Amino acid sequence: MQTVKHELKKGINLYFIKDGKFKTYMASVLFHRPLSRESASKGALLAQVLGRGNELYPTARELDMALEELYGASLYCTSGKRGAEQIIRVAAEAVSDEFLPAPAFGKVMELLFAAAFKGGVRSAVEREKKNLIDRIRGQINDKRVYAMRRLDEEMFGDEPCGVNTLGYEEDVEKLTADELFDFYADVMKSSAISIIFTGNFDEAVAEKAAREAAAALPERDAGRVLAEIKADVGEVRRVTDHMDVTQGKLTMGFRTGVEPTGPLAYPQMVFSCLYGGGPDSKLFENVRERLSLCYYASAWADRLTGVLRVSSGIEFKNFDAAYNEIMAQLQAVRDGDFTDKEVDVVKKQIVNSFRSRGDAVEALEDYYTTQLLLGTDVSLEEAAERIERVTRDEIIEVAKRAKLDTVYFLAGKEEK
Repeated sequence: MQTVKHELKKGINLYFIKDGKFKTYMASVLFHRPLSRESASKGALLAQVLGRGNELYPTARELDMALEELYGASLYCTSGKRGAEQIIRVAAEAVSDEFLPAPAFGKVMELLFAAAFKGGVRSAVEREKKNLIDRIRGQINDKRVYAMRRLDEEMFGDEPCGVNTLGYEEDVEKLTADELFDFYADVMKSSAISIIFTGNFDEAVAEKAAREAAAALPERDAGRVLAEIKADVGEVRRVTDHMDVTQGKLTMGFRTGVEPTGPLAYPQMVFSCLYGGGPDSKLFENVRERLSLCYYASAWADRLTGVLRVSSGIEFKNFDAAYNEIMAQLQAVRDGDFTDKEVDVVKKQIVNSFRSRGDAVEALEDYYTTQLLLGTDVSLEEAAERIERVTRDEIIEVAKRAKLDTVYFLAGKEEK
């Protein structure tokens, strides 16, 4: 399966990811913007406000009733980050017309494009500011996720990748409705836009709806924003925070310098899975099972940033032992201390994960969204084949490229 691309206007593209095995489809409008401290809070708040009403359905109640009448269609409005890019996404998922007693596609498109291009009501701004601040404050409740966010803040510093995708409480508090809608106007005018249809839909009807929706939008000079891939690091940053926690969170960030579309992109996936991607990985089998140094230990590589992250939960007293063993297992991969059987197991895990993405429209869209961000069009089937072709030497080369950049430890209040 490959994507089909149509350029609607300069800076506005339409993509089809058609698969007739589904009984549903998803249609998404993605606004692509450079991520920054200034834009994070505005983008997160805008997404929430867009989901509370629009020109056609001015209240959340009217919007919910319209979705229910469209045979239980769903509307999603989110703001997230992919590498150095902020993506504000407005998406609708609905049952395909062929499985309905009466056609609904046209009405779903009307609702979707109203939410994306004519969305937001001022009366919702103050309420959604409070909701967003609650979400930002709530990030601290999951200490594992909080530690990873703190690692990113320390590791990336002023780089876009270090920005909190939900924004910042003090920035949200200061935002006015006028500032938010000025930001929305700029989003509409200058952002690159991707309109993506995934699943079971009529391509001709979908293209007509997208072209009509984009007709009033101006052309724009906007391209993809990719993160800077760094290979070299200076002195390792070591940061410890103290909170009222009973379990330490040891997180580590490594720069690999692996370009997201380069020859080592797929070997990096196999390496990270072998190192810490599951129950058959080096970290799980040794740091957790054999030595009982942690409650969990995992690692994964971010293709868009070339960064390998390690996350573990440990007893405070085990910091040195866990840290040393995590580094020792990385060295083991560098030294080629792994079997062909281990590689075959992790390859099958990755291939199965690719195949499972084809079982849900949102997961399928997510995969191909990464492809369009990278400017590539590698199908799930081809990606699986590339994983199968990864060699032992390539895995070792990626491991050797992984250089420790930052160590962040969340410790207890008394561990000073």
